[in-house]
Amino acid sequence: MRAIIFLITWCIPIFCIAQDLNELDKKNGFRGIELGSKIHKYECMQTMTPEYATKNNLSPEWDYYNTLCNHKLIIGQTIAHLLFKTADNKISEIAIISKADRNIIKSLSDLYGEPTYFTPNLDLYYWRSEKIELRVFFEINKMTINYKSYAWSLKRDEIKAEKESKKAKKQFIP
Repeated sequence: MRAIIFLITWCIPIFCIAQDLNELDKKNGFRGIELGSKIHKYECMQTMTPEYATKNNLSPEWDYYNTLCNHKLIIGQTIAHLLFKTADNKISEIAIISKADRNIIKSLSDLYGEPTYFTPNLDLYYWRSEKIELRVFFEINKMTINYKSYAWSLKRDEIKAEKESKKAKKQFIP
């Protein structure tokens, strides 16, 4: 009898947490923009240029940005930037940058359960499912919410390594 009570007490909460993270895999992105889908399937996508990145104080590692024609707010905060990394023109990573609002942690915890990992002193929170990593980090007056597909991010890294290898070979082969 004790064993049954023990199992019920410990297994049900673990099952519930797993269910919440499964929801992250089911959603597979941000507001209908799905990880692994073709970037040109969505409206308002623009290729990231060095000028745009510099002007907006963004990292040039992002491939595309969205002009926010369909995505204006997140938890009541205006979205400043919606950024994308791609592999073979498929979305591997999505970043949403807006004014900092700590209510996002409660909202995401309600959807996906408590963070898998967090460092409150560094203002960094992670939810890790089988296919996706969701990160939220806070900086002075802003927050970045980042959805990353493990599979497509690996593909992106492979493509990048292949390009760098070809470039290196060209330097040494006459």
